[in-house]
Formats: sequence, structure tokens, C-alpha cells
Amino acid sequence: MESDGGKATDIFKKTKPDICLLDIMLPNKDGFTIADEIRVLNEEVPIIFLTAKTQTEDVVKGFSLGGNDYIRKPFSMEELIVRIQNALKNMKTDLPLTVKDILNLL
Repeated sequence: MESDGGKATDIFKKTKPDICLLDIMLPNKDGFTIADEIRVLNEEVPIIFLTAKTQTEDVVKGFSLGGNDYIRKPFSMEELIVRIQNALKNMKTDLPLTVKDILNLL
């Protein structure tokens, strides 16, 4: 898990993850910018925003940039796991992810 937004797009290119969890308020590059860059590279990978930003305009911007979900902090781990499973299921992936698999992604 990377906390420097400036490195996120390069890491995405190298690792090709099945899902992206993005905070909006990151140093060096915000999550909105990262999501926009990821969408240029891959239109299909699910993006879930995890953020303390709760204003309606932030939620709308997240979805407008191609986000699949937007979770406001604080959130429960159980809710996050279900949302990750849902996003991957909607992607019609053949990955049979368990709760343990998802926790290992984090």
C-alpha cells in the first residue's frame, strides 16, 4: 500500500492490480488525479475511493472520474470487504476472492 500519490500511477503500471483503493488526500498527487490517469491506462479496473472528504461535490467528482464506489471514513472493514467483492463480481472476474484474499490486498 503506497501513501505517496506521486508514485501511484507508476505502481499501477508495474503491478496491474485487479482493483484500486484510492484515498483522495495524498501527498504529491491526489486520488482524483490518480484515478483520471488510471482510467487512461485501463477503463475496466474497479476504483474505490476511501476518503474523509464527504462533500457532495467530491462524491460526484469521484464518480465522474470513473470511480465505481466512494466510501467515507470512518468505515468498517466488513463494509469495505463486501464492496470490494461486489466491485470484482461486477467486473465478471473469475477470481474467487475470499475475505482473507482481500485482507492480503490491503
